[in-house]
Amino acid sequence: VSWVRRKSEQLDLLTLGTKNHSSDPRFLSEFKYPNNWRLAIRNASRSDSGVYLCQISTHPPKVLQVHLTVEAPEVFIVNSRLERIHEVHYKEGSTLSLTCLVNNVKSRSVSWFRNADLLNHDVSRGGVSIKTDMTADHAKSILHVAWVTRKDGGTYLCSAPPQNATITVHVLNGENPAELYHNEAMASLWSWKCFLLIFVLWVSR
Repeated sequence: VSWVRRKSEQLDLLTLGTKNHSSDPRFLSEFKYPNNWRLAIRNASRSDSGVYLCQISTHPPKVLQVHLTVEAPEVFIVNSRLERIHEVHYKEGSTLSLTCLVNNVKSRSVSWFRNADLLNHDVSRGGVSIKTDMTADHAKSILHVAWVTRKDGGTYLCSAPPQNATITVHVLNGENPAELYHNEAMASLWSWKCFLLIFVLWVSR
């Protein structure tokens, strides 16, 4: 009995009898008396999903096809349009709102951290609220932080072990990201002009 993996038109021999014939040592053939041949995959990941064939060396060969789907946990932070995001900007005094979605969750808890510090209702800052709704294998957690200041900026992490998702939060003082970029560009241009002026004065001495 052999186990084979089909990738498009390519067939990769994984095991023959109880011996591994793959360069990947995670594949193992296990025989259970009297006639049960099992393919084991150690530390299975999403990339192991696909079509596997169990082939018996008869004439003609007999083949059993199995489609494997590996459902790995997913954690991501989204905006109001449910698009994945990795960076957001808020103005001082506004309310920070972050939404974390978890699929195929194994953990029964979702936690929020800011710069490695756990966020919950008891933090000394106050104004922090977290609402988490969980089903059998999915979760949605919403973090609210009221009246944000510059100190509330940083890296926020949504944790649903063994997976995490992070986002960078910028808190701006009356500026939007476009204006901030424009001001930084103008400052850089002004520094360059000052350098040129000093250089011209030095050459003309």
